Amino acid sequence: MTEQIPPKLHTRQHNFDAVVVDRHAIITIAKNIQQSFKEEEVLVTIDTGGTQQSQSLTQFEKQEVNHEDKATLVRLYAQEAEGTGFFRIVQVELGPQVNFVMTQGGDQTWVLGVLEQIKNIIRSLQRNYITNFFKKHLPATQGFLLLTVIVLFPSIESIWSRVFFMTGIVMISYLLVWLHSRYLPFATIYLGQKPKGRLTDVIPIATSWGGAVITGVIIILLAAFFQGWFPPPFSR
Repeated sequence: MTEQIPPKLHTRQHNFDAVVVDRHAIITIAKNIQQSFKEEEVLVTIDTGGTQQSQSLTQFEKQEVNHEDKATLVRLYAQEAEGTGFFRIVQVELGPQVNFVMTQGGDQTWVLGVLEQIKNIIRSLQRNYITNFFKKHLPATQGFLLLTVIVLFPSIESIWSRVFFMTGIVMISYLLVWLHSRYLPFATIYLGQKPKGRLTDVIPIATSWGGAVITGVIIILLAAFFQGWFPPPFSR
């Protein structure tokens, strides 16, 4: 007698970089998810900074919205029982902290296939901000900063100058991250139509990388100041 192998639950998740989505993109992703679910409808959850409101995809499509309204988070979720004894689940969440898609089910082929379909849609909505580069290359970035400090520190004689130099680097770095979170959020979500025009896409990316360049210049000038390359203020 052959022992029956119990079914396995397969789960896959993929994280995305910063994204910009509008109502059309949300509906496109939701309809793509809906194709894999025959009995249950996709649930759309929107957070506009207050309470989270959930409704079916059909209701969301019929809802009238102010095209100037924005959301801080959008979540698409669908769940349906399948023959393996497990539930098929697809969840897409785009928000201030993380953007991801998760698929789960007893059929590995289905889990991987649906994940790839949604990835292909959301990839075109990503934005290439400098913070994405830092996250992907965090060890290299930290190593570069450490190497910079090691090279510059011997030429800064005063211990207090070294403290102020390091404090300045930390404050400037945190300021860059804060400005991104404030003005270039990890997920920009338009409940209506996204503003048209090529500059709408180019300006945020240029601002992000331009801010990083300015930050680097400030750090270099700060290092030069503490090394005495600049004359003291008010000197003659």
